[in-house]
Amino acid sequence: VPVFTLSQQSHKLWNGYDRWFIQASSFLPPGAEPEALADVMAGMTAMVEKYQKAIGRKDISGEDIDAELGRAIGKLLGFETPTKHRFDIDKID
Repeated sequence: VPVFTLSQQSHKLWNGYDRWFIQASSFLPPGAEPEALADVMAGMTAMVEKYQKAIGRKDISGEDIDAELGRAIGKLLGFETPTKHRFDIDKID
């Protein structure tokens, strides 16, 4: 399970069984209320909705979508993935 260190805590984000998993408790500072996670989850939801327009395109595989969605969510969470982009979601109608 990859663990990405952001700020001063570890966040658990991993891919398995054809989907992304997030250990929500790893995104909350000690003593914080779960509501503090709402903005992060809303951002992730928006990313999933944005990348849905790539589904079914002949030139983009499911693996490509998964990789770019993971990259976008990682950026939202504060870490960058140094790998080459597989496609540009903003250039898809």
